[in-house]
Amino acid sequence: MKKIRKIKIFFLIAIMLFGTILASSIFRASISADDETKVHVNVYSNLYYNNNGNYEDIPVEGLPYEADVVLEIHASTKKEYETVIDYKDKVGTVVYSYYDGVLKIDDRNATQEEYEAFIGNGMSDVLSSKERIYTLHLKSTGEDEGLITCGINFLFRHPSGTIKYLYTLKHKGLFHGETYAVNFYDYDGSVIKSERVKPGTAVEVPTVKREGYNFLGFNTLENGTGEYYKGQEIVEDMSFYAIYEKKIYRVNYYVDDELYTTREVAHGEDAENIKLKDTASRKFVGWDKSLNNVTSDYDVHAVFKTIKPIPSPPKDAEKPSTDTSIKEKEVIAKPSEAVTPKAEIEQKEPSKKDEKKAAKVKAKIKKTSSIEGNDTLEADNKAAIINNDDNAEVIDSEEKVSASVASKEVGSSKDDTLMKLLPFAVSTLSMLVLLLLTVKSKIFKR
Repeated sequence: MKKIRKIKIFFLIAIMLFGTILASSIFRASISADDETKVHVNVYSNLYYNNNGNYEDIPVEGLPYEADVVLEIHASTKKEYETVIDYKDKVGTVVYSYYDGVLKIDDRNATQEEYEAFIGNGMSDVLSSKERIYTLHLKSTGEDEGLITCGINFLFRHPSGTIKYLYTLKHKGLFHGETYAVNFYDYDGSVIKSERVKPGTAVEVPTVKREGYNFLGFNTLENGTGEYYKGQEIVEDMSFYAIYEKKIYRVNYYVDDELYTTREVAHGEDAENIKLKDTASRKFVGWDKSLNNVTSDYDVHAVFKTIKPIPSPPKDAEKPSTDTSIKEKEVIAKPSEAVTPKAEIEQKEPSKKDEKKAAKVKAKIKKTSSIEGNDTLEADNKAAIINNDDNAEVIDSEEKVSASVASKEVGSSKDDTLMKLLPFAVSTLSMLVLLLLTVKSKIFKR
């Protein structure tokens, strides 16, 4: 067990010694002007990312454009030499204008004169066995995205002559070049996409969707009054905003399966509730579908309620009279009986003129009967004289002719007219009766 422990310790010591020798050989250079004049110098460098004052290793995702990087240069010589140092052959970085702290020599800030010499024609300094640290702030350009390179030129003044030494620094990493930030925002302010692109590069527009809306594009202004992005090259930091408009739907109104009208309605809004007129046979109730919160194209149909029709009287039927006068009923007169109107019908008294004419007719009948010698004629022929407001009729019993007295309205407006016609009617009837009697007498003579 002791032997095994001794062997392990031996190997550990050997590895440490080898590592020290390897490390020193990496940073150590031996330069000379000839075989006799030699300068032994040790130089190495580190590159850090200045993240708000914290020096960090270069991140795996790389550095953004114009990130602040810190270059540390460690230099020492075996003997003391006056040295001129200048920073040159820069790829992937640029120097800043002077500011206090842009260059440090050990722990002190270099003066502007020292800084301008360091990045220019060379800054004079003295190197010795004590390590000198130069801390230089640079700006990353991403000129070579995978590498930052630079050269430190050392000029040593040796008693036997001047010795030059160029130390080349190469630091690998992802160093992004000049880029611009491009951000895409949705209608609610949320970030849809954010990226950095190189100058003159077009960006791919993200796909967006909003229910009930049509996407119009990405605009440079939130209210959509700016410029829409249509693949233009990016030449500065840009922000774009998604612009939408509400979808428009068509609502078709049908009445009795025929298109009545159409309305255009924006998404989520209410369609017009059109009112239809009622007819005699039906009443408008409404539409068969809701007209609220329209979210698609659709049809609506009118709904009616049937109204039962009220029966109307026949066209030839008489309208109920508002006249309060009494109507006469139709009466058929018979030879053996007189015509008697109903009690409710008010009879008018015949005038004296009418009575005189009736007496003359009776006289003529008697005269004719005596001339012909037919005593039974008067008994067999009874003439009924009917006097009322409108007419009078004589009915012959032998011929058994039935006459009816048609009832007529007795109105105050008609009474005067009927009374004027009554004498003419009586006279005409009397003449007819006389004519009939004359004809009969001649027949009996034969």
